[in-house]
Amino acid sequence: MAHAPLSAETRRTHRSRVRMYLAWLADHAAAYTSDPLPHSQARAWAVRDYRMWLLRDGPKRSHVYVNSALIALDDFHTR
Repeated sequence: MAHAPLSAETRRTHRSRVRMYLAWLADHAAAYTSDPLPHSQARAWAVRDYRMWLLRDGPKRSHVYVNSALIALDDFHTR
């Protein structure tokens, strides 16, 4: 990510959003039969579940925040 054409602020935000997702994933790993990081189907379910957690069950987050988190996760999983 250090070589990506992103501003320093965007890199910082992405790192923060990905760290939060990985912490959430560590707490919810037992819910998945496959590891969501290397397996695309499990990853899709985990990201979907994380999105729902952000919107309904976690700390109240705006739709803008949730979209920002999903963009960061897409970038993380692409790289």
